Amino acid sequence: MNKTEYYEYRKCEEDKFGRFDATVGLHASQDKWCLCHAPYRGDNHASFKVNCLQNEWYDFSTGQHGDIVDLCKLVLNTYSVSEVLSSLDRMNLVIDCQTVSEAKPTTPVEHTPYSIKNLRHPALFSYLRSRGIDVGVGEAYCKEIWYHIDKKPYFGIAFQNALGHYEVRNPYFKGCMWRKDISFIPSKRIGVQSTCCLFEGFMDFLAYKTMVLRGVESIGLWGDCDYIVLNSVNQLRRSLERLAHYSHIHCYLDNDKAGQTTFETIRSLYPEAAINESNRYNGYKDVNDYLINHKQ
Repeated sequence: MNKTEYYEYRKCEEDKFGRFDATVGLHASQDKWCLCHAPYRGDNHASFKVNCLQNEWYDFSTGQHGDIVDLCKLVLNTYSVSEVLSSLDRMNLVIDCQTVSEAKPTTPVEHTPYSIKNLRHPALFSYLRSRGIDVGVGEAYCKEIWYHIDKKPYFGIAFQNALGHYEVRNPYFKGCMWRKDISFIPSKRIGVQSTCCLFEGFMDFLAYKTMVLRGVESIGLWGDCDYIVLNSVNQLRRSLERLAHYSHIHCYLDNDKAGQTTFETIRSLYPEAAINESNRYNGYKDVNDYLINHKQ
């Protein structure tokens, strides 16, 4: 980029709000994030995310992202910033923007209508990959949830709890659909198990199962056992009756004060069974953080 291009680019950046929404045919008064069809490739699943207010876009299917200049490079099939800058004023990319939004919605209230289907949306697969989680593991233990708030549709990854309700995640939302509870994933082996692994959140459970699949011995491979996900340390009391039946409780809790306090509570109740596994990912926030950052 030469000096002239640099100043033109800076000018574009200073005027980015009006420039971006005008170019892509959206308006900044809309929801901050819109999920659309990518304008530079065949896109049947609306996996192209746009934020006019922040001059940002992200393609869940390809992992590409950037600002208006980066987008126009792809549309024009050029690496030339000069060509992009000279074309901006006359370009008018009308992006087919669905009413679907992944933006953080108002927290779902009890009895919010929702539908459950098999996990299939590319945007959610991309989210799992961004967390280091194997897509096959996600498909095995999670569902795809669609729900409406103020007549607007939203979707995310759903993980069922013991009440039959769902923990919900997408890149912009973390919450529970209807009532919160622990999740219990029984062993595939017949009979009462003597060992369980306990996790704070279901992303940690999915991260652990991903590492088991990959044979990461440093995380601790305990064979086919039961699994309990608290879905919040505040739900510990709901797990105590189940925990009482195990002779080995492998606790994969967060490396923070709340996680340590939770483990100490479990150890005080079951001193012979409780095993603190957080040293296996010492220096990382939790199991999922270890998976994302650990270099094998």
